[in-house]
Amino acid sequence: MSQKRQRQEEGTPPLDDKRSRKSPCFSSTVLDVMTLQRLQNLVNPVLEPLIRRVVKEEMDLALRKYIISMKRNCGKDIQHPESRSLKLQFSNAISLPVFTGTRIEGEGCTGMEVALVDIPTGQVVSSGLGSSCKVEIVVLEGDFDGDDGDNWTLEEFRNNIVRERKARNLF
Repeated sequence: MSQKRQRQEEGTPPLDDKRSRKSPCFSSTVLDVMTLQRLQNLVNPVLEPLIRRVVKEEMDLALRKYIISMKRNCGKDIQHPESRSLKLQFSNAISLPVFTGTRIEGEGCTGMEVALVDIPTGQVVSSGLGSSCKVEIVVLEGDFDGDDGDNWTLEEFRNNIVRERKARNLF
């Protein structure tokens, strides 16, 4: 037979699990809390920087992976400006004569309007890259009748800008 039955048979009362457990007294509970607080005071200064460093390293790694994946995905979606044929075009006519050092205006003393036009479609670019920008209008010295006038380098362009002349304002 089992041990429990043997005790019952011997005439001893059965052990009650609830009675056999001791309920902790107030002083032992206070002692446990104080011990726990001391342990926390010793461990927190060591663990907190360690946990912060581990979390920072993991966040940096996750962000790096995310940024790399975003670069890969965004690189496929972005159209490079070199792939589009665009040109600047005046929307209204220039009021003549034009003097250096003065404001360039449209006919009827209106403001100049310049549009960025997609050459293949002829439509004005109204959204996306280049749809809003600041334009500086300069006078260039050169002949633009030939095909070579369209393909100047930046240095050639800068060298052909007409500068303001002293004592002579009319072009």
